[in-house]
Amino acid sequence: MSVHPYTEDQLVEQPAIGLFAELGWDIAVANPHPGPLPCSAPSPQPLPVGEGVIEGEGDGGGAGVWVDESGLFGRETKGEVVLVSRLRAAFERLNPALPPEAITAAVDELTRDRSAMSLPAANREIYTLIKEGIPVSVAQPEDSPSPVPSPRGRGKKIEVSKDYSESTPLPPPRPLGEAGVRMHGMGEGKRGESSRQGGGQRIERVRVVDWDSPGANEFLLVSQFSVTGALYTCRPDLVGFVNGLPLVVIELKKPGVAARAGFDDNLTHYKDQIPALFWYNAVMIASNGTDSRVGSLTADWERFFEWKRIEREDEPRRVSLETMIRGRATRTACSTCWRISRCFPNTKRDWQRSLGKTTSFLA
Repeated sequence: MSVHPYTEDQLVEQPAIGLFAELGWDIAVANPHPGPLPCSAPSPQPLPVGEGVIEGEGDGGGAGVWVDESGLFGRETKGEVVLVSRLRAAFERLNPALPPEAITAAVDELTRDRSAMSLPAANREIYTLIKEGIPVSVAQPEDSPSPVPSPRGRGKKIEVSKDYSESTPLPPPRPLGEAGVRMHGMGEGKRGESSRQGGGQRIERVRVVDWDSPGANEFLLVSQFSVTGALYTCRPDLVGFVNGLPLVVIELKKPGVAARAGFDDNLTHYKDQIPALFWYNAVMIASNGTDSRVGSLTADWERFFEWKRIEREDEPRRVSLETMIRGRATRTACSTCWRISRCFPNTKRDWQRSLGKTTSFLA
């Protein structure tokens, strides 16, 4: 990648990375990287062996940027799309009462292969698991006086309560009856849930995201995140991870090149060649710095829309990548945008994802 001052990297990508760092995202880049490294807050995850931190530049006051010479960013191979070590750490942090076996079962369920499913159906299934929590079955001794999990994690037999298929809709959270025990908050009226089953089993829902306290989640932006598919290796410009899950994919073009080219030539190609990255996707953005559009996994370009305001509906209308990032990429905004998005069936007997536009989002 060239360090010429008029490249896409210098004119669009580096300013975008700086904005994400300003909003509290940790930053990760492959090494070598041609541009000046922005400042960011230190990552709550320790860096694996072979990776390092370079001191940030500028006035942001951050501790530095995660530089991974291998470009793996904690993955075993570039065919993986989830940062599993960070996902597991988030599960342990958000579900401290659950035993390690439950955490492992939840990680396995969320990251299992869904290549036999259509992309929209896989995205819908994961969307529901992220939003409602991952149900796992935990063995419990018969003489246990309460279904509340022991801090020491009694019970060894852990299994995901149901292996959902593409044709089977996900059920809503199990209603709490006499045997139900409320645990951790889930947001939108949903609660972490523990219920007793026959045979000394109880169902626990493993929280994936803390909807009530966005600051309890980990936000990581990776620049030039390479993913190897069946035929090609693709490298989206920016991928935003929340608790190790790739929820945001951004494709950038230099000024003078239509933002739509980022959708037609890149995002559409990525969905075909590396669909696993989009099983988890909540938001896609295409921008050339001035013209910026945001849309869902299933939207065509005509349904991508501009983001015009940051905080209030009476603000002057501004269409730019900065407005898009400041309006959609704060920790609170990311949580809100996921919660107000919807999945619904379409006429092709598949699923569509809808995003809230500026007015509904600010409301």
